[in-house]
Amino acid sequence: GDMEDNDYSGEQHERLFREAKEDIRSSWRVNRIMFCPRWTKFFEGDLPVKRFHPVAEIGSCFLHSQGIMESLSGDNTTALELSDVSSMNFFECSSLFFWNTARALVNLSSEGVVRFEVNIGSVTDLGRSIQEERPVRKFHRIFLSNIADYIGLLSIFTEIAPLLHIPSQLVPSFIQTNVLLNTQIWHSYSHYVYSATGLLYVEDAMKFLGMKYMSHDSVWIHQNQWTRDEDENKSHVRRLVSREELSDWLHRLLLQSILPPMRDPFEPSFEACPMNVATFLRTCVFCVKVLKQPAHWVGSILDDIITACSTGVLKTKAVIADHSPSMYQHSETINKINLQSFRLELLTQIEIWTRLNAKYLVPLVKLPNRGDCHKYRLHLWHNCDGSFLKVTPEGVGCGGKLTTLCVGLALSKTKDPDGGGAPDDFLDRCPRDPVHGEGYIRNKAISGSDMLHVFSCVRFDRQQEDKDQYIVEFFMNEDDFKRYSSYFVYAIRADSWNQLGRCTSTGSMRLREAQRVSS
Repeated sequence: GDMEDNDYSGEQHERLFREAKEDIRSSWRVNRIMFCPRWTKFFEGDLPVKRFHPVAEIGSCFLHSQGIMESLSGDNTTALELSDVSSMNFFECSSLFFWNTARALVNLSSEGVVRFEVNIGSVTDLGRSIQEERPVRKFHRIFLSNIADYIGLLSIFTEIAPLLHIPSQLVPSFIQTNVLLNTQIWHSYSHYVYSATGLLYVEDAMKFLGMKYMSHDSVWIHQNQWTRDEDENKSHVRRLVSREELSDWLHRLLLQSILPPMRDPFEPSFEACPMNVATFLRTCVFCVKVLKQPAHWVGSILDDIITACSTGVLKTKAVIADHSPSMYQHSETINKINLQSFRLELLTQIEIWTRLNAKYLVPLVKLPNRGDCHKYRLHLWHNCDGSFLKVTPEGVGCGGKLTTLCVGLALSKTKDPDGGGAPDDFLDRCPRDPVHGEGYIRNKAISGSDMLHVFSCVRFDRQQEDKDQYIVEFFMNEDDFKRYSSYFVYAIRADSWNQLGRCTSTGSMRLREAQRVSS
């Protein structure tokens, strides 16, 4: 509230400040990955390492730049030097910045310069909804913190970047993001970009995605800035990438989406790998709709996939990732990738996406004649060990950190897709062990078999009316649903590639237990 309000006495002000100060001291934490000099020195020894002072490090990020304090406070306050910030404690530094920021926002809002709009939900859904507005709103600055750590840079480029103004010399525009979730696992920012986009260098984003990187090739800097291609409306620019290069990249992206590498769910820092088949197809649409790549180029890549679903083999130079964090693996020879275990989802999703984006996705190979696609829902609680599905406030359950971005679905002709026995207590074979996860499901999927089918596009959530009731939703063609109705269904993790919960003594779920919820 207003600190000059007559309802507050000086004594109440003092008590309020004391409580806030104690709360900050007891609960606020400095991100030790971003500001620990040992990590910086180990991973980027060429950068100077200062005397470690977390308050000064954070304060200088916001207050050290010349003119910042003048613009915030509206007076002639001299810009703070690093030595001035070093003399402050964490409370003084933080309160100074946030107090002046709040004053500036209140002043701008009262003058009608700034408008606040609160949107609750997915940032990608928001980006798509704004793109569908007429006229489309455009922005000069988009600040995303480290959202890309969780949803991936590729989704930022396809869903958010089209909202940027084309930059000019007078008014530059950019998206600002940074790396906080897993900073220390990357060799460079290019390494981080490869994991999220399948592009070998940050400079490749200009060729393949029309995005220009504006910062240093480092995950340790505080702002990684991207802007749109200034010449994107010139027809020759998009021809920087050849048809073969586009094909190799999209094949690589497909493999990253359906077969992310094994990861340890108990590690405090890990590679997120948030892509799935829908992310891949969204990128295909983006290439044609936004980047104006020839539709028949992208259509031929979908032809490759549809054909591979029939023959079982995709011929490509792309290589399946064999360790995490993912590293580019060059191949001069043609590799044969077995897609049999992903056939059902690939054909279903391609059918859905080509129907909704008929102007942009134009495969020449005809999809197999099958029934309509529907959304189905399964209730997991009655068939799985509930304690294994629960997640603690720290985000860690019995199987490690759990997010919906690592949850998938498997159809199996056996009762046990991860190959173990059937112990009475699944938790006995899932100890809190850093090497947990044998990867049997992943290995079986790579080998290809009609005994196992994997789905990456699922919605994993709790029932609104019953917080202990977990559900999983997925899309499937109705003919496939009938054909595989007797197969057992398991929720799986795409990090440890284990089951998400083990069936209880009440019996295993079968696909026929799923309920159709929409067309």
